[in-house]
Parts: sequence; structure tokens; C-alpha cells
Amino acid sequence: MPKLVYDKDSTMAEPDGFGEQIFKVACCFTALIIIKTIFETIGRLFVALYGHGFCNFLRGEMLRKILRHGAAYFDEEKNTPGRLVHKFITDTASLNRILGEKLDMIIPAIVCAFAAIGISLWINWKLALLCGFQFPAFFAFRLMELRETGKRQRQMAEEEKKAANLATMVLTNMSTIKAYTLQAHFESIFCNALRPLQSAMKRQSVISALVFACQFSFTYILIAITLYFGVQMILNKEIDPFNYLAVVLLTQFGANFISQLIASVSDISKARIAAENILCVVNEPAIDMDNLSDEGLRPKVVGRIVLQDIEFRYPSRPIVPVLKDINIKVSKGESIAIVGPSGCGKSTILALLQRMYTPTRGAVKLDNYNVRSINPSYLRRVIVAIGQEPTLFSFTIKENISYGLCEDEATMEKITQAAKIANIHDFIISLPQGYDTEIGEFGHQLSGGTHQELMEEKGLYYEMNQLELK
Repeated sequence: MPKLVYDKDSTMAEPDGFGEQIFKVACCFTALIIIKTIFETIGRLFVALYGHGFCNFLRGEMLRKILRHGAAYFDEEKNTPGRLVHKFITDTASLNRILGEKLDMIIPAIVCAFAAIGISLWINWKLALLCGFQFPAFFAFRLMELRETGKRQRQMAEEEKKAANLATMVLTNMSTIKAYTLQAHFESIFCNALRPLQSAMKRQSVISALVFACQFSFTYILIAITLYFGVQMILNKEIDPFNYLAVVLLTQFGANFISQLIASVSDISKARIAAENILCVVNEPAIDMDNLSDEGLRPKVVGRIVLQDIEFRYPSRPIVPVLKDINIKVSKGESIAIVGPSGCGKSTILALLQRMYTPTRGAVKLDNYNVRSINPSYLRRVIVAIGQEPTLFSFTIKENISYGLCEDEATMEKITQAAKIANIHDFIISLPQGYDTEIGEFGHQLSGGTHQELMEEKGLYYEMNQLELK
């Protein structure tokens, strides 16, 4: 039986300068690693800044576009607060996941994959084509997944919007829900709304699992085929072993990068759908009016109101007449009361005067000017509207009184004077921070009566030639 004998005195001759060459190569690799780290950091930073900046820009454009729309825009089912919030948060986050997090991975992966495939074709095109047969197969598997993913993503996005809209409604009206002990009822409704989403996610998971299993199995089959035919080519001296290994390693190198791209298919699909949703908001034209337009008249307001032969139907309910043959005249300084049952159109008349909507027929005039010819922003600045449910923002008391006016108009003296006339000054100064008190979201820290008083103070704060309607 042969024995392995080790002679400690036997040494291999080391070429002159070999150690020095190894040291130089190690230093070069170290320098390359440092350079790569620096450029990777810079590249990642710029891509992240670009992604976050672009998504914030889109959020700003979406909000700016939404603010331009009239009230009819928000009456549509697709433009409910929950759906719009979903687009602001979820859709922009899906887009940012590609632009801000994976873009610096996707571009190098594409470049390296094509470079590896090109070099392997240059070394030996026959073996490269054999090894590269996996790429069309991978793309075929993922294309099927992408098609199914697109359908499921659209379905899941729609169900997510419905669930988000329901959650927004529940959280906004929590006090009412508790007052009528409807917690269990709305919990059941929310769970039922999530079931279609859960079913769609299960189907998507099954498809992804099947595609992954097929792709994983096909990889090992391809390795066996490549090994067999590669050995045959070496035996036939069509390729030497070194080039064989080079082609195999290069194609595997390219396959690894392509796998990274394929792994991002789901995120790319979500980002594509999110981009479509965002573009639908950004590119949708303002119907009937542009609330932020500078066009329109800015006449000095006296206070005469005329509603002439008004007929109105809400755009979202065109078959239901709300107002018909309404004629009203109000002189300067005159107070009138419009009395009627709920739903008869009392609040709608105020909305028409503010040009929140445009009447189906007839004209609304302010001092002989049709409100359609007056600049919308100017018109609403000269009309102080106090609704049945006053809306306060999560600002200070002072800011809630003065919002909508220029900074040079928002003087503390005028705010205090208006508060005294509205008999709310003593209450405000009794608060720990006075006029700088934060009132919380929707003014939940104040009572309903205080809401009304603050809105009345806001009306008094405006100039006397402006209108106040309740």
C-alpha cells in the first residue's frame, strides 16, 4: 500500500520577488476595495436622495393638483379621502422602493449581466449559447409571473383602497361609533373588507412559489446538461478546460445578476401600477374650474346676492334634482333664513354662492357679477362661511382664526378685538398658552360650541364689507 511521505527538509523553490509581487497585488485589491466602497457610498447616497426627492415632488404635485379641483371631484367614489391618502402614502412608497432603494442595484446588474454574456460569447459562442439557455427560460417563467402579478396587484390595490377608506371613516368617527357601541359591527365590516385582499395575496403566493420551484429545478437540470456537453467539447478539443471554466463562471455570474433583477419583478410591478395611479391624479384636468387659477375678476364687494332661476344636480348624482327654479335676492346688510327639511338644498345654495359647484341652469350673482366670472380664491376670501359642522385645523387658535389671510393682515390686535366681540376672548386667555394653544386634530380639544364661536370670531376678523353666512 503506497504511503505518503512528508520530508520537512524538502522545500519548493520560491521565485525571486514572488512575495513582493503578492504584496503588490494585495495592495492593489485593497485600494480597489476602498475605491469601490467610496463610489458605492456616493452612488447609493445620490440614488436615495434622488428617489426620496422625486417622490416628495410627486406628493407635492398630487396635492397641488387635488387642491385645484372643485368639490365635485371629491364626490366621486375613486376620489374619497381614504383612496387619495392611499395614493399619497402607499403608491409613492412603492415608487420610492424602486427609485430610491433598488435603482443603484438594477442598473449595475443590467450592465454586468450583458458584459458577462458578451465576454462568454466571445470566448466560445457554442458553449455560451448552451449555458445561456437558462436566461430565456428564466424570463419565460418570470414573464408568466409578471402577467399574473400585474392582475393581482391591481386587484389588491383596489381592495387596499377600500380597506383604507373604511379605516379612515372609522377613525374619523370614533366618538360616534363608541356612542352607539358599534365597535364589533365595524370590526366585522373591516375584516370582511380584508378577505378579498387576503384571497388575492394567497393566489399570488401560490404563483410565486410555483415559478420559484420551476426556476430552481431548471437550474440543476441545466448544470447537468452543461457539464455533459462541456466535457464532450473538451475531449473533442473544441475548447480547453480553462476557457470552459471561464464561460461557465461568466454565465453563472450573469445569471446571478439576472436573478437579482428577476427578484425585483414584484416591486417593479407594484411601482408601475403606483406610477399609473399617480399619473392619473397629476394629469387629470380640473373640471369646470381651477381653484388656484389667477384668472377672473376681483371686484369690490358690496354685498348684493341674486340667485336667478337656479337648477342644480350633483355631478355624481345627475338623475337626482336638488334645486329647481330657485330665485333669491339679498340686499346689503339684510339677514335671511332659508328653512326646510334635511336634504332640501339649504347648504347647497351656500356652496353655489361660494362656487364650490356650478349650477346646472341659471346664474348666481354677487353685485351683478356672475360668480363664474370672479376669481374663485378671491370670491371665497370675501365670503365667510360658517357651516353646520365648523372645521378647525391642527394649528393654534391664532392660526385657525387668521388662516387664509396674508401675514401683514394677520395682526394680533385685530384677532383680539374680534375675539372680544365674539365673547370668547376670556376663554382663550384662560388657556395655558392663550392664543398659541394647539387645538389638536379637528379641534378635538375644544367643545362643539367653542368651534362655532371661533368660526364666528374668524368672520368678525374679516373686513366689514365681506359677507358672513351661516
